[in-house]
Amino acid sequence: MIVINIFADIPSDLSAEVFETLASSSKVKIERIVSKGHCSPTKGWHQQECHEWVIVLQGAAILTFEDHY
Repeated sequence: MIVINIFADIPSDLSAEVFETLASSSKVKIERIVSKGHCSPTKGWHQQECHEWVIVLQGAAILTFEDHY
């Protein structure tokens, strides 16, 4: 069994978000996304073609939805 610490090996340069695939299949992809103050554009909505589930393990986030829910 491989044990990986989710907080290990965080790059010192976080001028851009860091995306790392931890596991994937034809139906699901699990990513570690390291952000430091990054956000979507101030105008318009971030659109994507797949469903997303987000968990914040450290820090804080604000999610806003078009329908306000």
